[in-house]
Amino acid sequence: MQTGARLDLGRRLAQIQQNRLVRQNLILFTGGLIAGIGGFVYHAIAGRVLGPATYGQVAFLIAVYSVGTGPALIIVVVLARYTAVLAARGETGVRSLLARTSRLVAIPSLLAVLVTTLFARPVAAFEHIGSTIPLLILGFSIALIWQVAIPRGILQGLQRFTALSLNLSLELIIRTTAVFLLLKAGYAVSGAMAAVFIGLVVCFGLGLYALRDHFQRTASRVRLRVMAGFSLTAAAGIIGIQILYNQDVILAVHYLSGHEGGIYGGLNKIGTILFFLTLSVSQVLFPRVVEAVAKEQHPGRILLASAGILSALGAGALLVFAVLPGLVVAILF
Repeated sequence: MQTGARLDLGRRLAQIQQNRLVRQNLILFTGGLIAGIGGFVYHAIAGRVLGPATYGQVAFLIAVYSVGTGPALIIVVVLARYTAVLAARGETGVRSLLARTSRLVAIPSLLAVLVTTLFARPVAAFEHIGSTIPLLILGFSIALIWQVAIPRGILQGLQRFTALSLNLSLELIIRTTAVFLLLKAGYAVSGAMAAVFIGLVVCFGLGLYALRDHFQRTASRVRLRVMAGFSLTAAAGIIGIQILYNQDVILAVHYLSGHEGGIYGGLNKIGTILFFLTLSVSQVLFPRVVEAVAKEQHPGRILLASAGILSALGAGALLVFAVLPGLVVAILF
């Protein structure tokens, strides 16, 4: 009986491993896990090297950067949906979509840099930051993440999850490596923000390289106007969520002392681990559902399976936090 039970369990595990949804989630989960650990280590390095008071400035800048990534998430969602529809219909418009979206996003990207430059000095005074250089780097980083979002959204829509996973994880690996080297070199807050920018530069090039096969194809012209309605819906949801879990750090750094603000910023970032761990589920689910709807198939089973995977990942992370809370906090400070 015991041998039969083991064989039955082995068959079920084999079926799970062969499931397309599980494989895709595993690929993106690995990338998300590396990204989550990389983000955690980034803040741990910054917190330990700079100390709570100076790290509070980094936490504030990263919180603003996180809010600035809201439009990037909108771009990813909108392009993933549109690309998934193109792929389901067998249409060739990826090259046109990439080129036209890049030109369109370049305008607000330049505006972001200009606005950051104009308000760098008063913001630095408001948040007690000794130099405007970190804020200028912040502006360029926000502008660049909007461009990085374009190939990422297309990769997600094409369901090229291996390339997407590599892109997401490599950004944090490079950022963490760069922040260690720059802080050791004495660049402090400016070095911490420069590490963010360096990671984005590499991943933008990597994203374009992953789509190189589409550059050689004859592409049909895509109409960006058809994405306008969905863009508004996506914008309302994503920006609201981004502000909700980042505005507290911005206010804490201003109203608390430097030491307390740094401690609060570190604790806030621990919560983002849950976000990164479960992000793979929605990243896989979204283009799969769009594909199913475009092919007039019912996505109910995909939704139920994804809900189960999401619950398991979230419960696992909460269990670690509950069993080892002291260790998790001690890593930061």
